[in-house]
Amino acid sequence: MSAAPTTPAEESVQEYLRARLWFVRDKPIPEGWSYKGPHDLLMQHGTFYDPSVILPDEWSGVITAYPKYCFDNAYRLARASKGRLRYVEGVALRFIPCDHAWCITEDGTVVDPTWAELDGDIKPSAYFGIVIPLPVMVRARRRPEGASALFGWGPDSELLYTQPYTPDLVLPEPPKPPRRKRVLA
Repeated sequence: MSAAPTTPAEESVQEYLRARLWFVRDKPIPEGWSYKGPHDLLMQHGTFYDPSVILPDEWSGVITAYPKYCFDNAYRLARASKGRLRYVEGVALRFIPCDHAWCITEDGTVVDPTWAELDGDIKPSAYFGIVIPLPVMVRARRRPEGASALFGWGPDSELLYTQPYTPDLVLPEPPKPPRRKRVLA
């Protein structure tokens, strides 16, 4: 695991992130936020993970993974692991860099249920991301707009940006809406 690129594939991921940040270069950081958005957070706190083993045998078949549902697949695998895997969101490179989700073991081995079963000779060549604590993911998945805590924009994702990131981030419980009074007519 490393924060600095060491291969051409990792350089491509960094270039993708720099390009994404270029589009918001003149945009000020919103008041109270620590980052301009998900790609800024990744550039500041992301880590490269070794793509050489993407599905160790012990995790093969634990869940049924569906193509193009990486956030859901990784979330379900992390939950099924009962704390043995950590959920990660970031950017991965197979053909091109793209927003992606996978899991890691305690030693940082990538466990990617989505791309592990792909046919063909082209395997992922770079993974760069941050660990999203499972309680943060559980809250993010309650939102109607998406399965991603990092790339989905909503009240919970804003909390991820408003305080400095740590791998063990704990979010305060959101305020409960006021109860409606029943009016008898």
